[in-house]
Amino acid sequence: MVSVKKLSLIALPALFLTTTTQAYEMHLGAGLNYYSVKYLTGDAQIDSTRETGSAYHFSWGLRNSFGESKRHFIGAGLDIDDIAGKRVLGLKAIDYQYALTDSFRLGAFIGAASMDSGLPQNGYYYGASGTLLELLGTFDLIAEFRYGSGLARDRILEDDPDDPILGRPDIFNNYYSAALSLSYRF
Repeated sequence: MVSVKKLSLIALPALFLTTTTQAYEMHLGAGLNYYSVKYLTGDAQIDSTRETGSAYHFSWGLRNSFGESKRHFIGAGLDIDDIAGKRVLGLKAIDYQYALTDSFRLGAFIGAASMDSGLPQNGYYYGASGTLLELLGTFDLIAEFRYGSGLARDRILEDDPDDPILGRPDIFNNYYSAALSLSYRF
């Protein structure tokens, strides 16, 4: 199981390993996400359906450039989303971006996700992004495609379906999410 605290201990020092004179870049964003959730409970009727919808997306992060070209950016961040009516925290332990031009960056990240389903439900979190810089003054437009994998929780609630075939003690879910947001860089 993924430990958010352990990934934080890896991600934050990575910000300080870069040697550059440029200040750190902090960003704060808000937008919308569209999601699709698949449950893995062991109950064929539940597992054959997907829950889809759209809701809010908020993000915060720090990054710094590195390398002689100053086109590489490394950082860490936190996403807050509503997925299927539950709050999801996504920690981007390693958030990398490459500046293709002065106005466009491509990126990828990996980290951990935690879904507030009433019980601890944690898993892996990774994805890719495209950023159009300074679309509206100091605001950037960010499109992200994210995947939350293997978010597991114990099967202990009274209304939890049984797993008649494997008898697994956990319930899992995976989700795909696409987010579009405006982000302000400080």
